[in-house]
Amino acid sequence: MKHLKLSRERGEKFETSWQENAPDKKWSEGTLAEFKAKRQAIADVESEITNGEARLKAFMIQRDNLNQDLMKECDYIAADVEGDRSRAMLKSPIPGKESCDLQ
Repeated sequence: MKHLKLSRERGEKFETSWQENAPDKKWSEGTLAEFKAKRQAIADVESEITNGEARLKAFMIQRDNLNQDLMKECDYIAADVEGDRSRAMLKSPIPGKESCDLQ
């Protein structure tokens, strides 16, 4: 990531110098506007990456919370089964269904 920071800083310096010293001059077959557009494209992608990382983190938290709830449900089911192995009537995790019979 250090190279990205250095690239960003170098591009900013080149753009500032170009803007201040020769804004109408072409360098390497390109204009200042084209150079700015390339830098903006990079900034746009970096923004998308940041947004994607935030979304990924939110999804991971959601997954972990759902998994924690499922593991609790598994614990409750195991406790119910151990408590009454002969009948194995369990509180159903399915809404609207009172119980589920494992026999």
